[in-house]
Amino acid sequence: MTTDFYAAMAAPAMAGEAALLTAGAYVVFRGWGYTLAEAAGCGIVSCFMALSFLFQCALWLGDSAYVRIPEALLVLAAAVLILKRRGLLIRTARSASGFARAHRACLPLAAALAFLGTMSMILPAELDDRSDLLLRPVNHAILPHLFLRFGTGIGPDLFGFLAYLSVGFSTYTLARRHAWPPTAFTVVLVVMGMPRLVWQTSTYGPEIIPAATALCCLVCIYRLVEAPDVRDLALLVMAIPFTFSANPLGGAAPCILLPLAAVLLFRRHGALIWRSMVANHWPAFLLVLAPAMVFSQVWLFIGNVFRGLPWMAPPAGAAPNTDGLQGAAANALRYLLESAHFTRPVDWLCDWAFDFRITGFLQWFNGASVRTMFDGAGAADPFRIVWTPNGPLSGFGPFAFLLVLPAVVFALARANRHLKTIALGLVGYVYIVTLTVAWMDGNEHYATLFFACGGFCAAFLLPPWRLTRRWKQGLQFLCLMLIAYVVVAEFAAVFGPPF
Repeated sequence: MTTDFYAAMAAPAMAGEAALLTAGAYVVFRGWGYTLAEAAGCGIVSCFMALSFLFQCALWLGDSAYVRIPEALLVLAAAVLILKRRGLLIRTARSASGFARAHRACLPLAAALAFLGTMSMILPAELDDRSDLLLRPVNHAILPHLFLRFGTGIGPDLFGFLAYLSVGFSTYTLARRHAWPPTAFTVVLVVMGMPRLVWQTSTYGPEIIPAATALCCLVCIYRLVEAPDVRDLALLVMAIPFTFSANPLGGAAPCILLPLAAVLLFRRHGALIWRSMVANHWPAFLLVLAPAMVFSQVWLFIGNVFRGLPWMAPPAGAAPNTDGLQGAAANALRYLLESAHFTRPVDWLCDWAFDFRITGFLQWFNGASVRTMFDGAGAADPFRIVWTPNGPLSGFGPFAFLLVLPAVVFALARANRHLKTIALGLVGYVYIVTLTVAWMDGNEHYATLFFACGGFCAAFLLPPWRLTRRWKQGLQFLCLMLIAYVVVAEFAAVFGPPF
């Protein structure tokens, strides 16, 4: 057998391994009383954490061969567990079928997901270094090593696709806390219809995996607020540092989530219950601290210091905002204008019907307001509106601007204490981004965490008395059209225009 043959067989084999680990984690979470959506969303993130922990340990040991036995045992345990609880998976399939019959939009959504999942497995990933991803040790960035160790560049994009699914499941879980199933499902389509999130199914997940993990943290926080459980707390302790990423401002997410969790949990139950929980289960928490410390990257920072390097490498592709609060205010307005992404077809339609381009108006408004008031404060590049359906400059679609942004503001003003605190955390994240990093082309990637984690707030904005069944169906149709828009763009980018 040739090396090329083994490399070709490695991609489906490793995809099967990821599927087994995810299904095994799903079965475990269902046994703990998680709902179907909770178990699916957290199960995918748990698969990411398990593989990342193993590969980062391999980096410590200097050879990935040292973790092959633990990896094989983990896969074997997942397979045995799945066989023992196969009845649960059959019931899950029946529940999913019933849900699909109740929501007609599930069928076209499933067709789009099938296409995106297939594309993630047949196209080579775009990576900076395909030789060995152990050179990229930060949490999600090391995951492609699952495939690359066999000499194949096909398969790493599966992680972006799985993270996209996790975002959908976790959004539904959180939206159900504030709305009935039809509205919650509509909110899921609003989030999954964001063009930039759809495009990230064709990446190895540098943006969407931290966002999916942050949503998993919010699910754990909600569950702990509702009923303290040591297993939810253990998952939260591991998941918060796993949101740390190699992206610029990669430490912003854990810096927001940690105080957010502390405020919500201590305010709801006090500190005594958590101290006693840790004291009564200290062996389990000692075990959990190992991956938590690895995910926090403290070991990497200490190693850099001992080697005489900066404790953290300067972020690539980012420039600092040197204009303070004035630059932050200017950047906030720039991000607001950029979030008004109504897509190219709408812009072309307006130009054809009314001789008016929305992109031109936004560009003019930036010059008349932001440039007039702040000149070039907070910017490293000229501001420009580029509405692309996919790629690094893609945006988040019209409903991120029309629904998610107002929903976060509305939650900040009118929601209950829990949702209001989460909305405040999202605003805090925006403040960190606008204050710290200068405006540049491609800064859209900072907004992925905000819109993915804030999308479920739309469930608080869209209860039945504000959105009738017909309006919900219309909104679902438009979201499906946005997904199809990106799918067609991805198809054209790979195979050429379809017509």
